[in-house]
Amino acid sequence: RSRYMHLTNYSVNKKSSNFKARTDADLDAFTGSKWSLFALWRFLQERQGMSQDKVAGVWKDIKEVVLKTFIAAESHINVQTSLLNLSSSNCFEIWGVDVLLDRNLKPWLIEVNTCPDMSASSPMDRAIKGALFTDTFT
Repeated sequence: RSRYMHLTNYSVNKKSSNFKARTDADLDAFTGSKWSLFALWRFLQERQGMSQDKVAGVWKDIKEVVLKTFIAAESHINVQTSLLNLSSSNCFEIWGVDVLLDRNLKPWLIEVNTCPDMSASSPMDRAIKGALFTDTFT
């Protein structure tokens, strides 16, 4: 294993000889090299024997990392919004947040993407990103 591999980066992982592309839209399946969060939660419960409460705790910890990240960046975001004469009531951005779970399931922030890839390279991508767009615009 390479300790220097950016594990969360799909554009890196898809070049691996071990990469297994997904051809289905089953959000619960933990097959292939790219899983949904639903699949990860199911894997942790079914294959790792974690309780639903423990899995909920992992999700809570991830959300705390994301929240603290944006709190830390809030003043910079506010300055940029003001410089561009934007208002939080009439604009938004979709940001991507890469989080790594270590062997103890502690989340670590890897990076924040201000322009995440919104293309859909698989049926699963279309299902996830389609739901994201629906939630964003409705």
